[in-house]
Amino acid sequence: MGDNLQVDPVQARVAGEHVDTHATNFLAGHAAAHERIATTQSGFIGESAAALAELTEHWKDETAAHHRELCEHADKLRTAAAKYETTDTDAGATIEASVADLAQRMSMGM
Repeated sequence: MGDNLQVDPVQARVAGEHVDTHATNFLAGHAAAHERIATTQSGFIGESAAALAELTEHWKDETAAHHRELCEHADKLRTAAAKYETTDTDAGATIEASVADLAQRMSMGM
């Protein structure tokens, strides 16, 4: 493995889109499960009903937190892709300016 970090910004951006898709599917699957739980809650009474209601709220909170984390991860992948592109563009411009300056100096006999 070389010493240089090589990142393909397009692949990083696509990875962000894939994570978004997984986040959407995750949320849809958990929402469906929460609906099924809500449908069955009417069959519970007393402490078992209260315990199931409490667990359901906990699961909904967990789902929201995991979904948020996935969305943040996707955003960070896209942000990283943009930063790598900017770094490459800026470095390219610096190299081109240095080459032009060197060529000018050489043509002037410096």
